[in-house]
Amino acid sequence: MKFTKIIAAALALLCGSAMLPKATVGAEEILLDSGIDYTESTETLGNPGAGYSSGVAVNCKPNDTKVYNPTASLVVLFVDIGGFSSGANGTTDDSGSYTAGTDYDLDETFFTNFRKTLENCRKNGCTIGIRFRYDANGVRNPEPATFEQMCKHIEQIRENGFLEDYKDIIAYVESGFVGCYGEQWGGKYCSLEDKAKLLDLLLDVVPDPIPVTVRTPNIFAKWAGIEESELGEYVLEPNSKASRVGLYNDGYMGSNSDLGTFHDRERDLKWLRQQTYTSYYGGEFSGNLDFAKQYDTYLPENAVPEMYYSHLSYINSNIFKLYQDYTFGKEYDVENVDNSAYYGETVFKFIRDHIGYRFVLRDSDLSESVEQNGILKVCTKIENTGFANPIMQQKAEIILEKDGNYIRTAVDANANQWYSCTTVSPEFDLKLPAGIEAGKWNVYLKLSTGENDISETNVRSIQFANHDTWNSALGANYLGSFSATESDKPQTDNDFYQINT
Repeated sequence: MKFTKIIAAALALLCGSAMLPKATVGAEEILLDSGIDYTESTETLGNPGAGYSSGVAVNCKPNDTKVYNPTASLVVLFVDIGGFSSGANGTTDDSGSYTAGTDYDLDETFFTNFRKTLENCRKNGCTIGIRFRYDANGVRNPEPATFEQMCKHIEQIRENGFLEDYKDIIAYVESGFVGCYGEQWGGKYCSLEDKAKLLDLLLDVVPDPIPVTVRTPNIFAKWAGIEESELGEYVLEPNSKASRVGLYNDGYMGSNSDLGTFHDRERDLKWLRQQTYTSYYGGEFSGNLDFAKQYDTYLPENAVPEMYYSHLSYINSNIFKLYQDYTFGKEYDVENVDNSAYYGETVFKFIRDHIGYRFVLRDSDLSESVEQNGILKVCTKIENTGFANPIMQQKAEIILEKDGNYIRTAVDANANQWYSCTTVSPEFDLKLPAGIEAGKWNVYLKLSTGENDISETNVRSIQFANHDTWNSALGANYLGSFSATESDKPQTDNDFYQINT
């Protein structure tokens, strides 16, 4: 397959390993290896904002919006608001003729109860994607009678403010709304012009930096004011509105065009590749495997390199089962990433475990001993063997633990830029408190998403793919230990902080 070679070449150029040297330390400084097993585990992880998505259909009608209690790591809320639309709440007679219903504004019950669902997501440690839609059953033309009424619904969502209030746990918002299933076909407002207008409005309504995803690349082209033929050469401006636009694919690996998602696969994936450093790409595998078998797109030797190239961040649980019949080996490797731990596993398991990001600690060296008020040095190497980098904002902290007592500090480590197929070398020089208790202290790195309170310390935290390093109570990864020693000089600074930010 021609495009497989293009992907391989691009991976070699653009996914080059970023191996950096360790920190230079003085002759008196002794850094000891942590003794951790640096080989990748093959455990299936449930990290926030990536991997398998769990869909929940949220049923909403005037004065009757249900409350849900999702528990998955990444939940996609399909918010069915057809009950408020004349195109969906009318009647159909025996001959199949449809009589339009009545358009309603979204009501207080909708906002009150949907907020309760979002609050349950927060308490249960979920991250969420959202698709608002007027149809859940494949019925055509489900939207309100006018485009303006649909825009009014969106303005109501803005005015209520729940997207702002829960933006720390919202991974993305699909542009949705129009057409069958909110997939933007078979509806009143499914022209490219209307979908581009919808995207523009949602980029304004959805709080920055939450991504807004479109159904097909040509919608982005229309919105950006370029020809579809120019997509492959489009240059993305960092921190622009355009950098928030991703893609949701409802025909993934279903044909050589993913059932019409792509009009020129090579060109459109080239555009998508740059978008997905800062936005989401995901969706669902095609439901028609027999049709997909007419093409070679789905074959592991083509699919796996493309998953790396396009930075696949999430998928629902309908991965093609035939991947269980393939054994992962060297023939499926891509450049600049070590996947040898998965040799002998099924391709199904490999794909399942690498959707999104997957961090492997490859080295960790720490100061052997540090005086009170002294500087603890921690030098690490972390490889991302997953298909993508994290998109949701990440917070990084170092936690020190001794005999069940903890101290913690925020550190400068931007995991959002720990890109697929690279190894990064975060180094932390940490000023210890003057009053730190002498003895052995364990050191942990905690990466997390969301504004979690003290009762939610362990939720929405990133687990490394290493053996015996995960502290589930803290939601943090063990890096090693050091000895704190008493200082023979009076000290007063009891702060704990990083000095090499």
